[in-house]
Amino acid sequence: MKQPKYYLVTLEWSHGFTSHSVIMGNRLEGEKQHIASLTYVKNSTFTEIEQHEYSGFWTGEFKPQGISKVSEAIIRIAGNSQDGIQAIGGFLARLAGRSEQEGMTFMTIPSTISGGPSIFQVRIGSGEVLSAGDEADVLLCFYQHSYEDHIKSLKLGGIVLYDSDHVQPKPEWQESYRHVGVAISSLTVEAIGGTGRDKGKNIYALGLLAKIYDLNVPKLTKLIEERFTGKDTSVVTNALTCFNAGYGHSLENLLKSYQFYPPES
Repeated sequence: MKQPKYYLVTLEWSHGFTSHSVIMGNRLEGEKQHIASLTYVKNSTFTEIEQHEYSGFWTGEFKPQGISKVSEAIIRIAGNSQDGIQAIGGFLARLAGRSEQEGMTFMTIPSTISGGPSIFQVRIGSGEVLSAGDEADVLLCFYQHSYEDHIKSLKLGGIVLYDSDHVQPKPEWQESYRHVGVAISSLTVEAIGGTGRDKGKNIYALGLLAKIYDLNVPKLTKLIEERFTGKDTSVVTNALTCFNAGYGHSLENLLKSYQFYPPES
């Protein structure tokens, strides 16, 4: 039996001399909604807006929103220091440098030698970037504490990319943020075997981010190869296998992917 499709839709309409916009939330494909009963939302962060005159009922067609162009992205990675989250941010920052983009990073280091909760935030832009940014566009979280401690750092309508092996989304937050769950830990093991486990999931997650933002795969591949230069060839092979597995994973519950505008000349 074919599963019904749900899409997050933003509607903008005019009534007299007043304009309104509203996030309609997750709706069944082709479902009628009485827009007068919905709450008005100002300053929507969604860029794809269906334009319709106010008529009491909206029966427009629900479609995936495809690819959106962005000038910058703020990505916060939250987990434990031993997960290699700094490596993810480092790859993204170095990629920006090799793509004539600008980047700025921010990170926290656990106070204990054995490691602990840590974050790495990177801001990538096609124009001038002067800070690591405040509210993130994407929160990548590996654990429940990563999710609960950093969800409020995300913009309204932002993407929560979480490891569904370790994170249980809170119902009260699912209307405000777009949750995308991927079994990162178990899929990493599936890709490279039991030896991968915590060692490869950061590179798998990098592949997911590369897909969401349509990042330059050949350049990232080169960066991964350079990062593990001098290591046993199996280390490089496993890393690339993890990255390609993440990049190739189907993100069916993601409404759109993103591309950066070309760098400003």
